[in-house]
Amino acid sequence: MGLLAALAAPARVQAQSVVTACGRDDAMGGLNLRDALATGGPVVLRCPAGQPAIELTATYTVTGLVSIDGESRALLFGTGARPFFEGQGRLELRNLTVRNDPSGAATGVATDTSTAIARGADLQVILVAVRTEATPTPYIVQGLEAADSVFEGNGLEAVHPFRGVVDANRVVLRRTTFQGNRAHPLVSGPPAAGPGVVPSRSLLIEDATFRANSGPILVHDSKVVIRRSTFEGNGVPPEAGQQAWGCCAGALVLVHADATISDTSFTGNNSFGFGGAVQAIGSRLTLTRVDLVENAARAGGALFFWGRPIREDIWGGDALPGPVSLRLDRTIFRANRAQTAGGALLWAGDVQGDAVLLEANVAGGRGGGVAHWRAAPLSVPFSRAFDGLIDQTEAAPDRLTLARGTIVGNQSGSQGAAVDGGTGEIALGNALIVRNAVTDADPIGGAIFGTRLSLANATVADNEAAGITLAGSSAALTLTNTILSRNARGNCHPQGGAIGLGAANLQDVDNGCSPALPVADPGLQPDYTLAWGNPARSMGETSVCAGDPLVRGIDLRSNARLAHGTCSLGAFEADLRRELIGNLPLATDDGQRHPWLFWLVLLLFLLGLFLGFHLRRRCKNA
Repeated sequence: MGLLAALAAPARVQAQSVVTACGRDDAMGGLNLRDALATGGPVVLRCPAGQPAIELTATYTVTGLVSIDGESRALLFGTGARPFFEGQGRLELRNLTVRNDPSGAATGVATDTSTAIARGADLQVILVAVRTEATPTPYIVQGLEAADSVFEGNGLEAVHPFRGVVDANRVVLRRTTFQGNRAHPLVSGPPAAGPGVVPSRSLLIEDATFRANSGPILVHDSKVVIRRSTFEGNGVPPEAGQQAWGCCAGALVLVHADATISDTSFTGNNSFGFGGAVQAIGSRLTLTRVDLVENAARAGGALFFWGRPIREDIWGGDALPGPVSLRLDRTIFRANRAQTAGGALLWAGDVQGDAVLLEANVAGGRGGGVAHWRAAPLSVPFSRAFDGLIDQTEAAPDRLTLARGTIVGNQSGSQGAAVDGGTGEIALGNALIVRNAVTDADPIGGAIFGTRLSLANATVADNEAAGITLAGSSAALTLTNTILSRNARGNCHPQGGAIGLGAANLQDVDNGCSPALPVADPGLQPDYTLAWGNPARSMGETSVCAGDPLVRGIDLRSNARLAHGTCSLGAFEADLRRELIGNLPLATDDGQRHPWLFWLVLLLFLLGLFLGFHLRRRCKNA
């Protein structure tokens, strides 16, 4: 046959082999798995009723494509004496359960890789509707893709502590669950030989669940994307660590990574080190519409971010493209807990946020909501925990900037019930800092504490603490368009630090922020908006409302400022429409808006004013 004829000929499709002799891969009485794999082509496991299991007594080499379908009934099992598959081709497993469990083997505990389902530095694995269970080190491969699959009860404390259920350089997970594993669910594989693109590994997780795993995902030198996923109850509680310091977060550890996480929740994860849910070191991390709830750690109850470039990356070799930073967009931190500092977040480096909620987080020491890493030294058993990070990373400015931040109901043992800025820089715009509490008796314990602080259009009120406490004579605070009111231990304690005042601010009850700053009741409503007719509704410095990068012409609720040529002090701008019509619905149940209702109510209001004026004139002239 000539070359052109060969190219034009239809591709030859190998017939599938149907395995009917089960029990062992070399079973008699029909086609067994050993012979089916030797024949090549797709393999279907169709075992007799009541005999779904096949024991693998040999390791099979994958050089091309190996495809096995269990028709949702079959089980492949081994005793941990050898891997099931190895090589450098492509292995596809569908609709079956796999288990390589050494617990019943007479030879004792297996070696690090003998319990693999598949291993090979160049092997690619595809799993579709596969259950992997009770296997210490299931997949040590170049790449793995899993869809509609389950990994449960895998891992073994006796094997390598940083081995994972999946150990690979490229991982794609869709609609997949990792549950009750005694090892890290995922671990980045060995580096590629020679220089390469940084980050050189990749991880994509969509619509997945990670629940009650004893260790977190460990990701190094990777591009990471996580969407619509759930991380629940992973890790080890801080109390269980006793006097030890844990290496890792409860759910996810990122080192020298570029990660984006969206529409995802982290609930009830634990660590006896840094970061109850997430730990990011020398990485770029963006969280969008992410909820971090009821996580706990020694420090950084939900998230620990060490935003300093790695000095010498032994796995990646090159710096990440772009800055090392943390970005928080519509992120919720609620009811997280740290034994020491940072009830929700402990940070170093560059952190920026927009529309962030920190609510009911607790720190036993400093920073009930947020703490800078130098807010306070760790207690004696853990005091060296920062040393390795400092040695292995480059110094970088520490700055946290939040736009539209709501920090409410947090608690610390000492300073910084809401935020302890340590020696870092803190800038807040359109911020609501209310009802935070310091539990010790320090008369100057502040809701906000720090060395370099800046607040624009902020409301600091009703804290069971001082409003703002400066760290000493070298500290500085700038206030513009800000309200400080009804804070239990005073509005400000400068402690010799400098307070710079913009053109408009207001303090209530005391003048601790500055004798030059007006003292008057701002008329705060229960929701911290400004009462009707209050002069603070038009006192704001308009250039700040329009031009400050953390205010940007809107308020905490994204209402426009300067709509009438003036702007308000504090976090909220006056909303004339809301005040005039109260709770009158502007939309039907089907979501169809009726803005004419607003104009009708406004017209009736103006008509009432006109009629009242007209009647008064008639009465006067009568």
